[in-house]
Amino acid sequence: MELSSNHINDLPVSSDEILKKINKLDIKFDYYEHPPFKTVKDSKIFRKKTIAHDKGDAHIKNLFLRDKRKNCYLLVFLEDTKVDLKIIASIIKSDGNLSFGSPTRLFESLGVMPGAVTPLSMITGIKKNVNFFIEKKILKYDRIFMHPLDNRKTIRMNITDLEKFFDSYECKPIYLEI
Repeated sequence: MELSSNHINDLPVSSDEILKKINKLDIKFDYYEHPPFKTVKDSKIFRKKTIAHDKGDAHIKNLFLRDKRKNCYLLVFLEDTKVDLKIIASIIKSDGNLSFGSPTRLFESLGVMPGAVTPLSMITGIKKNVNFFIEKKILKYDRIFMHPLDNRKTIRMNITDLEKFFDSYECKPIYLEI
């Protein structure tokens, strides 16, 4: 299966469904549509032109990784955090070196396409035993920007509401000191 935005309707949980689930939890969020982002650089260019900057907002990058035993990991960092996979492997006690998961494994494990990885994709990841880690510094921010399972959309919500979302799915991230 070639994974692209052409397969957006094949997602186990659609972007619209995740937004409905967030609304059902009475979580408020800001919503933005934009051209597809594939990188943090794409996001920075877009928001520099369109979104007011606030020091209380966390902008993130998400890494989908696997180890030699094919254990899968979703790691969420502040967008400018320097990530050394060897050091991260040691911190999270992975079984051997970490490498990026393939687009097919990403889709099977988190139900999203490359470029659309988000903490919200744990709605699928929790069922697939994906190990979930978040950089602890993110908790110092009031709000967080992320994709709602589609890299053509971004939402901003309160950090406490993101934790409420996780709690509703019994998803317990492990917070990392980097």
